[in-house]
Amino acid sequence: MAKDKNRFKAISLARFNPLGNSAKQAMVWSPDISAIVESDARLIELKRLVDLGDISGASESAQFLLSSLKSFDKKHRKLLKPFLMLLNGDSKSAYKLYNEAEASYNDVAKEAKKAGDKLLQSVALSFQGMRMWQQRNYKDALKQIDRAVKVNSRYVEALINKGVAEIELGMYKKASQSLDKALAVEMQNALAWTNKGAALIRMGKYKDALSWLDMAISADKADALANYNKGLVLEEQKKFDKAAVCFEIAFDAKEELPDNGTQLYFAWTNLMLSQILKTISSNDIKKTDTMILNFKRLTASATSDGVGDRINEAMDLYKSNMPKKEHEHFSVFEYKMKTIQDAMMLWGSLRDWVSKKWPDDLTVAVALKGER
Repeated sequence: MAKDKNRFKAISLARFNPLGNSAKQAMVWSPDISAIVESDARLIELKRLVDLGDISGASESAQFLLSSLKSFDKKHRKLLKPFLMLLNGDSKSAYKLYNEAEASYNDVAKEAKKAGDKLLQSVALSFQGMRMWQQRNYKDALKQIDRAVKVNSRYVEALINKGVAEIELGMYKKASQSLDKALAVEMQNALAWTNKGAALIRMGKYKDALSWLDMAISADKADALANYNKGLVLEEQKKFDKAAVCFEIAFDAKEELPDNGTQLYFAWTNLMLSQILKTISSNDIKKTDTMILNFKRLTASATSDGVGDRINEAMDLYKSNMPKKEHEHFSVFEYKMKTIQDAMMLWGSLRDWVSKKWPDDLTVAVALKGER
């Protein structure tokens, strides 16, 4: 993935789509495939397995149906063959056999082209590109996803994936254009809204990004990706309390983030530390002590949850990149943190200390106010 030039600054995140499998996408987006599936009890059962996420069972069923392809209506066979072949690629992907999956999707694309179904061909090419991406073959992956878009320009998932790949490769303007094309086909696509916001953040267009992210959040207030990205915008606009609220929401579903929350932990720590050091520089001792105590409570909770190393990494990164004028203030911060740590040892285990001394309603937004 492309890295932001300024590693000290948390970067926006975009997410690929679909999260499901190619066979499911084919049934959703191809009217012909959908109609064929609904016309045969055997295919309806296959669809049930796909919908349940039983890729292994669906793949076995698809292989059996391929071996008995002649039992289907003759006019359906040509299209059914590449559709059923998709399940082999999905099965290989599920077992992380990406080279084999890539080859399988390539075979499907060729078969779909023979059948004259551009949507099915586009699905296969898009998933082939995704498997390339998982093998870190980024540029070839983008080329393949671009082929998928050219074959069928109305397959929204391929357009979204193209935009995300372009974001990750630093092609932000092109990414924005790809996402515009996706939205021209399906305007009410929340993931396209969020990814559009992520692209605009990378371009420094924060106000525009906020509009798209707000649309995504209005569709799902708990959307971790949209809230994380919105938090970055609000922090850039120096609306720290509001940024903290967004980060808190993102934390509740951090497993949904593309990087499993790595950037979120860094953004959260950066926000807290920058405001603590600012308070130290103002010589407001009472507020400083309260903020540092609350920060320790929050980080202690992270440690007890097994993610303390992420906070420590973020703090080390902050320390190594901060301007010289903050060095003295950071020394004060470290001293007070150590004092609290020593006091904590007297209370017993870290988890017991957190449970006894951390108010149930303590959040980053509350901690930033330094009123407790």
